[in-house]
Amino acid sequence: MAAPTRVSRRRFISLGGAVAAGLTGSGIARGAAGGVRFFGTSAEPPITRDPFTLGVASGDPWPGSVVLWTRLLPRPDRIDDPGLGQRSVDVAWQIATDPSMRVIERHGVARAEPAHGHSVHVTADGLRPGREYWYRFRTGSWLSPIGRTKTAPATDATPARLDLIAASCQSWAAGYYTAHRHIAAEHPDVVVFLGDYIYERPITATDCARLLPTDLPPHLATETDTLERYRAQYAWYRQDPDLQASHRAAPWVVTWDDHEVQDNYAGFDNVSGLADDRFAARRAAAYQAYWEHLPLRSRPPIGPSMTMHRRLDFGTLLLLEVLDTRQFRSRQMSGAGWTADAPGRRDPGRTMLGDSQQRWLEAGLRTSPATWNVIAQQVMLGRIAIESTDGPLHNVDTWDGYPVAQRRMHDALAATANPVVLTGDLHAGYALDVTAAIRHDSDRDVTPIAAEFAATSISSGGDGSDESATHRRLLRSNPHLHYAKPRRGYLRCRVSPREMTVDFRTVLRVERDAHSPVSTDRSFVVEAGRRGIHTA
Repeated sequence: MAAPTRVSRRRFISLGGAVAAGLTGSGIARGAAGGVRFFGTSAEPPITRDPFTLGVASGDPWPGSVVLWTRLLPRPDRIDDPGLGQRSVDVAWQIATDPSMRVIERHGVARAEPAHGHSVHVTADGLRPGREYWYRFRTGSWLSPIGRTKTAPATDATPARLDLIAASCQSWAAGYYTAHRHIAAEHPDVVVFLGDYIYERPITATDCARLLPTDLPPHLATETDTLERYRAQYAWYRQDPDLQASHRAAPWVVTWDDHEVQDNYAGFDNVSGLADDRFAARRAAAYQAYWEHLPLRSRPPIGPSMTMHRRLDFGTLLLLEVLDTRQFRSRQMSGAGWTADAPGRRDPGRTMLGDSQQRWLEAGLRTSPATWNVIAQQVMLGRIAIESTDGPLHNVDTWDGYPVAQRRMHDALAATANPVVLTGDLHAGYALDVTAAIRHDSDRDVTPIAAEFAATSISSGGDGSDESATHRRLLRSNPHLHYAKPRRGYLRCRVSPREMTVDFRTVLRVERDAHSPVSTDRSFVVEAGRRGIHTA
């Protein structure tokens, strides 16, 4: 996949054929059939620096279409890039059936608008299901890198195998994105990112676990709480070469957790004591920047609201339900972390998803024809606790902080064929059976309802370790917990009609070392028609 280069208008046409028009004022374009005249993308005045510094990406694959993304940003080290100013810029795009971009399947022009940070979201449609494609962008004399993507299988197809990667939590300052380089080498069908794409915290040299060849831009040392600052934080993260390689390697399906806005926020409740209107403005800025930097099908947010939950079909093999457990959740009980039980925790009005999203999910699961029904969400759904002299301690930032909503989810999964939950947030790998009870409960029904696998972090938490006192206590206190290890890495899921194999892929180091190898620490199997986790 070549680095961005200058390319002549004639060379781009000869490589890709005529470019069809598909412009909208919002910067979202759809493919147009037929060979019509080339729509030039030369800028006045010309763009003098490479604008594709943040790379390219694709996402939300459907059987006949996929979203293509880029953002023009000649100066990603500046909090307010003067390279494009307030002008709109035409960006040509191509999607081909070969990596050399000789057989162009679709093409068009999108408009990068300053109101959207000069980001581009193209819905390339009219594609064939279950097919690999390659894509690129061009503006002026600049050509982007080439990315690989893949459409979902046909709705009525049953693929023999689907290779899915799940990952989460990538604090730039905590270490290198070595895991992303290994994800790119896996060539998966899809990457599911489960939240904490950025961290809103300041980035300073004293707190950074990376080797810094140059000084950090001074604006990174401030809290991320305005649109310009969120844009700058994403720009800094997205320059990482391993993250760019991971995006180029496969389509991504993303959802957010808390750090894309603020640590431990819940709905409009925040931990900074901001007035509701001030936090709403911050959330609106965070949602806007999130949309601008990721390959989402959704329209831009409206103020502090954006639809994140959605479902994607991978033939009859797998239905992926993507949830949002932050935007609509009720106030947390008492900050976050492990706390003793309290009567208010069981208030039936407390919600994680909100009524509308909960009904949408239950309806989708109830009517799903898929062999596997996979929930992609942020915080642990299964019940776990730590024994203490004051009784069991619960992590109130997870579904355990919302036990009535948690039981409703358990009931829905109990009525669903082959449910599997993919979770992020925890900075450790976990494998557990989702059960109606835990050992501390008077209700002793520990029959598995579903399997849950928590992806550890890409870098958050630093190097981690093979074990910790907390994880030893968790394993002792929860017999339905099969695995708990605070190493960095990701989940590799190999799905067939008969079984799903989940590998915990780990790297030893992310601090001060960008070249740590990857290995499979443990593997587990879920068999179709049999609930619960089994050792591979």
